Order: sequence, then C-alpha cells, then structure tokens
Amino acid sequence: MKENAVERKFRVDLESLGFKALKLETPGHTGSMDRLVLRPKWSPGPPWFVELKRPGKHERRLQEVIRDDWRARGALVWPAIDTYEGVSVFVKHMEELCAREKI
Repeated sequence: MKENAVERKFRVDLESLGFKALKLETPGHTGSMDRLVLRPKWSPGPPWFVELKRPGKHERRLQEVIRDDWRARGALVWPAIDTYEGVSVFVKHMEELCAREKI
C-alpha cells in the first residue's frame, strides 16, 4: 500500500464528517506536517497537524524535531499515521472531541 492510499482514506473519512483535511506544502520548511485538519463549522476549535506515512514507515528525525517544536509552541500535532487503523483512531478521536464540545 502506498502513502497516497492512507492520505485518501484520511481525507475522505474526515470530509464525510464535515472536517477539512488540507494538504500542506511548506516550501523552505522541510519536515513540516502533511495535513492541516480544520474542524466542522458547527464545532469550532483549534486545528490539528498530522503527518501521514506509507505503512511501516516512521517520521524522520527532522520531522520529530519539528513535531516537538510545534507542540512546544502550542500546536496540536498528532503522531504519524501509517495505516487505515491509525486513520480510524484519529477520526474517532476527532468525532468524540467534537461531540464533547457540541453545544
């Protein structure tokens, strides 16, 4: 399985629930996360950053450094996702987060 299969499931699953899963391109900033996840309009809250990987692959050392730096600055950064199961765990977490905060 290729990384784009994981990315496709990630995007489709989130967008079907009203989230936006935007692909990030950050020229000049090697190691940045792949995706910016925006919550549905009915559940405003901070965005999440997510790194998606091909199954069995892990974050490079630079990506770990960037992830830790972003977290230290207050960004919400999810650990790298490399499987469909990992996508499902993230989607479920986001659903539960929004459900707890729904007015």
